[in-house]
Amino acid sequence: MKHILRTEWIKTKGFSTFWTLLGLHSILFIVFVLIVSQLNIQLQGVTIARFFAPEHLWQTTAWLASWFNLILAIIIAVLTGNELSFSTFRKMIVEGYSRFELMLGKLFLSAALSVYVFIIVTITGIAVGYFSGAWTTLPTFIHFKYTLIIAIQALAYMVLAITFVMIFRSTALSIILYLLYFALIEPIIRFFFNSPWDSYFPVKIISNLTPMPNFLGIIAEDLQQLQSIDPNTLVQVQNAPTGVTLLPSVLIAIAYTLIFIGVSTLIFKRRDF
Repeated sequence: MKHILRTEWIKTKGFSTFWTLLGLHSILFIVFVLIVSQLNIQLQGVTIARFFAPEHLWQTTAWLASWFNLILAIIIAVLTGNELSFSTFRKMIVEGYSRFELMLGKLFLSAALSVYVFIIVTITGIAVGYFSGAWTTLPTFIHFKYTLIIAIQALAYMVLAITFVMIFRSTALSIILYLLYFALIEPIIRFFFNSPWDSYFPVKIISNLTPMPNFLGIIAEDLQQLQSIDPNTLVQVQNAPTGVTLLPSVLIAIAYTLIFIGVSTLIFKRRDF
């Protein structure tokens, strides 16, 4: 096990594209969240800072972090694709590594990046909490579960990227088709399915792990304190249906991740290098 981790680290640490894209991910995410949290924009008397209040901070931060998970998927796609294109896998098989060990190395790297996502989202959330004035003493961890869930989402995205690379082999083609699948292909396929079946497709499920905060509900709750709003209307807005609930979504996303791993491993074992 240790030699797999050591080998993966040796291959990765000297790959400048990896560190460039990872640094880009970190900088873009942290700067973006800090800027958004400090914007002084009001909607009917409700400021953006309201969405970074202690009870909404972690969900909002995780939701914003989910926008950047595709960068991590591209990183893994580039690493895996390059090792296929430059016969790195073939050389390592000749040196005595099994195909299972090589696949395990990529899964370990994906898991490590998922831990990185958890850490950076946690640190950023704490920083935003203090900078925005949401916390005056110790940080609060209401809905901190979303910070753990964003790591699961990142892992699922990366494993799916590995699957695309194993199928198409070309790094550029895999990334293009991967992004098209997210933006165009799966949404078109879902169009032909009725609710609730359209909610169970891989990208739909995985992306919904970090749902957009209920902005309408938050705004309605605040407006109720400023204006006269029917409490029944407030309840309806706050409890508006959002598709598959969180726990089933997490379990299904984990199941999809295991399927992606199985498919990738099967293709990799049969791949002729």
